[in-house]
Amino acid sequence: MKVFTKTYWVYVMPVVLLVLFFIISCGTRKKEINYNPVTSPPPLSEQQNESLSDTSSGLPRVKIDSLNILIMMPYELKENFAINTSDIFYDINASSLPAVHFYEGAMLAVLDLQKSGIFVTIKAIESPSDSLRLMRIERSSMWKDADFIIAQVSPALTPVLARRTIESDKQLILTQTVNPDILHNNTNVLISHASTLTQCRGMSQFLVDKFPESQITIVYRKKKREDYLASVFKEAITEYGPSQKLVEIDATSKEMEAILDKLSYTYNNLVLIVSSDEAFVSPIISKLQGYNEQEIINVAGLPTWQDFESIDFMQFDSLVVYLFENNFINNESKRVLDIKKKFIRMYSSNPSPSGINGYNIIHELGVTVHNSGVIDVAVFAHDGFQENKKFYNFIQTDSLSGYENKAISVLKIKDYQLLKMY
Repeated sequence: MKVFTKTYWVYVMPVVLLVLFFIISCGTRKKEINYNPVTSPPPLSEQQNESLSDTSSGLPRVKIDSLNILIMMPYELKENFAINTSDIFYDINASSLPAVHFYEGAMLAVLDLQKSGIFVTIKAIESPSDSLRLMRIERSSMWKDADFIIAQVSPALTPVLARRTIESDKQLILTQTVNPDILHNNTNVLISHASTLTQCRGMSQFLVDKFPESQITIVYRKKKREDYLASVFKEAITEYGPSQKLVEIDATSKEMEAILDKLSYTYNNLVLIVSSDEAFVSPIISKLQGYNEQEIINVAGLPTWQDFESIDFMQFDSLVVYLFENNFINNESKRVLDIKKKFIRMYSSNPSPSGINGYNIIHELGVTVHNSGVIDVAVFAHDGFQENKKFYNFIQTDSLSGYENKAISVLKIKDYQLLKMY
């Protein structure tokens, strides 16, 4: 019996061990191939073709190399086609230029993305003027194929557009809005630049912080929404600087001297003129300039003042003028200089700020979607513009809202240039 047992272990045991090793190795190989992507990571050989994991589902993301974008802008094509042209010269309506430059900047970005293996297709159409035209666009293949819709429409149509994009499961980027209310319960919407309301509140915060011991005189008229903007400024200034002296002047029917009579002799004077009407602003500026040569009066105005032609802000020695805007372009940055060179080479003209932004938004959108593998404005808000957060700072009001770019710029006119103060 002892001899038999010894012989058994000598000859049989190696065979048993070999069989067990074979079974174990087979089971291991099977586990490597049939992994569960939810509970365990894929093998390294498969991870090479995947990007970051989607934290919401745990599933691996696949990089996206192609993207369809529909751009709806007020190109005013009907008005431009009505312009008389010759074989030598043609012109474009000035009101069309921001939309045209945005499109041209976007197409430059498409060419640069293509060099990196990212293919973006852009369809551009005139912004719809009413709900009926919007419904027609919804039935088109351009709408149905679009991953993102970039649009600038009238304030009355903006809520309708947001609702339709939700129903169509589209991601919407608005280039501008009057106020950010459109973002409430619309997580698929992003505002690429600060709304008018956000800009006014940001400027109010700056004025209160910059001029704490001043009388702030708000000048406006009851026309062209000036009274609405004045109320926004008043509310914000009262909220941010409750101890500040605040004076309102409804200049709808008052003479310029009435404005001068309200200026303070004991406080430093800051005059906030809430108007884009050059014919209204110009005489007020002239009166303030000659009010008191011994006192510096600070004047705050709107972004539209940069386009005034009859007022030479540089000639004033007793006025310091501050403006604010949501679309300031740093012309000294290498990125902007590179875009300008490409723009001039392609279109033989200098890009407007909207042209620079058209390039930036499309380029960052293509790169972000490619790297993340996700078509979502929330991912774009978090991951885009990593090197340019100063001008693209997207904030979500609450967990159920979309995103707004809260960045604004306060500019000081000095030495024949605009200096960024905030």
